[in-house]
Amino acid sequence: MNSVDNQCWVHFLYLTDQELMEHCVLDRFRASGPGGQKKNKTDSAVRIRHIESGLIGLSSESRSQHVNKTYALRRLRLKIALVLRDNDQNDHIELKKFIQQTGTKTFTLNIRDPRYPIIVASLFDELSVNNWKISVTAKKIGITSSTLNKFLRSNPEVWRALH
Repeated sequence: MNSVDNQCWVHFLYLTDQELMEHCVLDRFRASGPGGQKKNKTDSAVRIRHIESGLIGLSSESRSQHVNKTYALRRLRLKIALVLRDNDQNDHIELKKFIQQTGTKTFTLNIRDPRYPIIVASLFDELSVNNWKISVTAKKIGITSSTLNKFLRSNPEVWRALH
């Protein structure tokens, strides 16, 4: 399926955008669909393919290639976190720090936050260990099940990957 060594997958999540791009191929293309007269006249859509894993981040919603590149990189990082994660390799340090910082009542994190993919991967690892039971996982990490459920549902891609 992918050729990335499970021991190094988390490394990609800590790279800067520029460093991550060194492991990727960038394709620019013209997007189809609504968007006005300029939509089909410029190569503003962006596809970023991670070479080692073959995972792809795609964005075409903005007319700006720069903005689409940012969105595509964000989506690629999340896919790396969801697809390449490995229970044995993730020590959940970021998740523990995040819970300490935010407290157990408010467990919210913006998708733009660089920690987001790491937190999601840690949560998925915990869920996997707990047979994908939200209530058991929430209790184990010290938050309520409704708080964890709300966090997981806040991003449709994360919620789809869960099911």
